[in-house]
Amino acid sequence: MPEDLVRHPRYGGGPCYTRLDLDGEDPHFEASGQWDGSEIIRGTGIKARPMFMGPTMYFDILKTCVDCRRHFIFYAAEQKHWYEDLGFSTAADCVRCVDCRKLRQSDERSHADYQRLLSMGRKSLEDLSSFVNAALDLHRQGKLKSFEKVRAILNAATEAHPDSQSQEGITELRERIRSAEQGGDVDP
Repeated sequence: MPEDLVRHPRYGGGPCYTRLDLDGEDPHFEASGQWDGSEIIRGTGIKARPMFMGPTMYFDILKTCVDCRRHFIFYAAEQKHWYEDLGFSTAADCVRCVDCRKLRQSDERSHADYQRLLSMGRKSLEDLSSFVNAALDLHRQGKLKSFEKVRAILNAATEAHPDSQSQEGITELRERIRSAEQGGDVDP
């Protein structure tokens, strides 16, 4: 196995051997229908539920992540879950390691949160904190270059939340933004 193999939180850091194979036949199932250089790991087969035009078995497949270029295993059990439990098309293929999938999902959540909170009218202090966190995440991703809209919302919040506790929270959020702009640590 490659040294840069990405560990999967559920399935581990190596193949899941079952000793189930296709009795001398070359197991050849690519979910995407395209050969992308992936390598089927023999002896890792699990039986599939009978499906029309579906595979009869799944095998652990050694793949290379399209984002980070590290190796990862698209596990047979994971494929079974995708195609049989979640109902994904067997034309769907896993092209990212679990780390890059989680990062991408986090990025998408930050973008959705930012858009939702940007369009929201009056924001609570908790909403403002979530908004700044989403803005900082987008800034780290290189998707938000300027904090002008965030500053304008914080300025409006200063008037909408005149109590001293809220003002302290808003000041802290402004400091986090300034630190991000200066390249400093911005974790809460």
